[in-house]
Amino acid sequence: MSDYWSQYWKQGHLTSFGEEIKGNYQGLLADTWKAFFKNNDDTASILDIGTGNGALLALARDVYKNSCLVGIDSATLSITQELAVDSKITFYSNIKAESLPFDDAKFDVGVSQFGIEYSNLTLAIPELSRVLKSGAKFQFVLHDNQSSIVKPNNLILEAAHELNAQEGALTRMERMIQEIGLHGDSSTGAEIERVKLNQSLGELVAKNRQGIWGTNFPAFLKYVMSKNWGAERRLEMLSLFKKELLGQVERLTDLIDASLTESKYQQLTDLCADSSLEISEFALLNENDNIIARKVNGFKK
Repeated sequence: MSDYWSQYWKQGHLTSFGEEIKGNYQGLLADTWKAFFKNNDDTASILDIGTGNGALLALARDVYKNSCLVGIDSATLSITQELAVDSKITFYSNIKAESLPFDDAKFDVGVSQFGIEYSNLTLAIPELSRVLKSGAKFQFVLHDNQSSIVKPNNLILEAAHELNAQEGALTRMERMIQEIGLHGDSSTGAEIERVKLNQSLGELVAKNRQGIWGTNFPAFLKYVMSKNWGAERRLEMLSLFKKELLGQVERLTDLIDASLTESKYQQLTDLCADSSLEISEFALLNENDNIIARKVNGFKK
């Protein structure tokens, strides 16, 4: 995984949902974790894998008044001042789940919210088992490839790839801007490129309306071309959009690759069994008739 997630957390997001959730996890996700936390001792030591900017530990600290809470993430984190000064919580940036810097049998509880599935599970599951005490509890909430989170993002990823194609809408938009800059908005060359761009965008909308709107390209195009910008400024904005789109592609590719399919579920089950982690529950989390995640919990033998 590259530096994308470090830049993402630097923007101040608390959860992996970005602008979709301004604060912490809500609804079923929050209730699932609160119920799990209440079933553990108040003094339990907890390890959160893939902690991000600490959303899960922010929920945990409301339940565990006397616990030691530890969060690790492979990215460089940007923890809020409120969480950073909490003496119960310690965060470690640039630490991989596959190689944890902790002694054997250190933690009473292991948790992960949309985190551990991004790792190499073949290495991460045995490593988690190593640092858990005998009898320790664990719970993961994992992306499912059929969830209402993953499926629409798959459409956005498909649309982003088509925008970035060699003769895609971004290339045609760039050529149109260049023609307008050289020969004026009403020139023959500008009109030819405008027709090509509109045709390309129309085909994308007809094929994948939800995905193309999810990239924000239609709104971006309208904004850039409706203002009295010069060609140079328009090209600068297009360059920035391309950069942001590449970041979005990277994040969504990570998300989709990490999401659980039936074969990955079986792999996880086998790895837990081989690592002395007994699975007590494996369930889909459904909210408003939509799958939002898979929940796995159990204990170390």
